[in-house]
Amino acid sequence: MYNIKENALSCELLVRIKTNIRCDCMGYATVEQRNWLFNWTDAVLEKLSICI
Repeated sequence: MYNIKENALSCELLVRIKTNIRCDCMGYATVEQRNWLFNWTDAVLEKLSICI
């Protein structure tokens, strides 16, 4: 989940330890999913000329 506001950007990442996944609907992000979020965030920041 992500939230973009005029002066803020937040991305929510679900982080759990291996022994606490209790539902089949939950799982770890794949490398591809994680990279997609990082690349998307980088693209938004670049398009808005925001350097961090």
